[in-house]
Amino acid sequence: MKIGKRRNDKNCLYPHNSESMKHWLIKAIIFKLLYDCNRIVRTETEIDGYIVDILDESNLIAYEVETKIKNGKIEERVKKLWKLHDVFIIDVQKVPDWIDAAVEYLKKKIV
Repeated sequence: MKIGKRRNDKNCLYPHNSESMKHWLIKAIIFKLLYDCNRIVRTETEIDGYIVDILDESNLIAYEVETKIKNGKIEERVKKLWKLHDVFIIDVQKVPDWIDAAVEYLKKKIV
């Protein structure tokens, strides 16, 4: 598996220019939860030509934050990331709007 050069810094939180504020906050919460577990975390990084929202490099797990879930799109992403140990899709619509509630919800999604 090749981790590309785009946004390749470890333990840095990068935004993507077309993300909503809620999408970015969810990404930030996941980043912090993983970082607090002493994981090596990358955001907006390239894996075999595909950009992932969050990579837990310590465990080779990707977390993709999705605003609009489409089955074909999800299957395509999972196929592209087959070399990883797992890919978790986080549905923005299911994450609570309140920060404390969002943190508790996302804690249950982190491996």
